[in-house]
Amino acid sequence: MGEAVLSTPMEFSQLISPLVLENTTSVSKRSAVYRLVARDRALTDTHSSHPDVRSVIRCGHICFEDESCKFFTYIKRTRMCLLGQRSTTEIHHEAATFTC
Repeated sequence: MGEAVLSTPMEFSQLISPLVLENTTSVSKRSAVYRLVARDRALTDTHSSHPDVRSVIRCGHICFEDESCKFFTYIKRTRMCLLGQRSTTEIHHEAATFTC
């Protein structure tokens, strides 16, 4: 499957479809593989924030454990982890936003 080139991060949410793992009957399963949506951009519509998270991997785990989390932003300088349901972002240096 080819990779799509996105002109803006906002288009990404239109391309997402639920990932169904082989040999499962539930479509609610999510992947533990996180994909970068936007570099130097942070979520603007968050439902949860977690201070003092030591790594982007830990932030991803926090998102994965929260069933309502679809996207997360990790801000390395402040070690802040932001969780959200939409990929709406704004410019924020040293931030990276991923899918969960």
